[in-house]
Order: sequence, then structure tokens, then C-alpha cells
Amino acid sequence: MKILSINVSEPKKVTFNGKELITSIYKKPVANKVQVTNQGIEGDRQADLSVHGGYDKAVYAYSYSHYQLWGEKLNTQFNEYGLVGENLTIDIFDEDEIYIGDKFKINNCILQVSQPRIPCYKIGI
Repeated sequence: MKILSINVSEPKKVTFNGKELITSIYKKPVANKVQVTNQGIEGDRQADLSVHGGYDKAVYAYSYSHYQLWGEKLNTQFNEYGLVGENLTIDIFDEDEIYIGDKFKINNCILQVSQPRIPCYKIGI
């Protein structure tokens, strides 16, 4: 398991289906080291804290291997990271072998799986 990218974003206004909304789905890779706290990654904020972010959803990880499946379904190739709003893009992240309570050490940071995360409807934007 290797981290390919650390991705962050600030909330921004967009228009979707004729409605104005605020989203942080547009995560972009950062090149520098970032601080991780129990509330999330430095430089990253969520638009709706009732369903994203906070202590139990501080960091969202996603497997880059799933990008290939999305590419096949959408008939395109993805060469960027953070496309589903994830903070960590990981090369191979097999959810069938990861359980709530599992811990992962990344340098001096320990992350613990607290619950499954499913991207919200804003991924459709």
C-alpha cells in the first residue's frame, strides 16, 4: 500500500442542476508536507460538516485501482488524483481486507479506520 497523493480543497460555490451549492469535492494534490489532526488534514475543509469531516471522518482514503473501473464505465482515462473527493489516493487499497478499527502508520501519523465512507451525490458534478 503506497500513498500516491495527498489531496485538499477549500469549499467553493458551484451551480449544479440549476442550484447553487457549496462543495469541497474538488480536491487537488499538494506537494508539501501537511499536518494531520483529529479533525482532518491541514488546508482541507468540508462544505457540510453534518456528513463530512470531523473526528470520525477526518481523512478520506480511496484506492487508485478503482479509477480504472470508473474510466471503463465512463469511457475515459483519469490521470489526476483526488477525483472522488478523497484526501489520500492510495495505489491499491482493498476494502475487502480493511476493517473498522484497523490502524495505519504513515510516517509519524497513525490513522484508524472508523467507518466506511461513500462519496456524496456531489461526485456527479
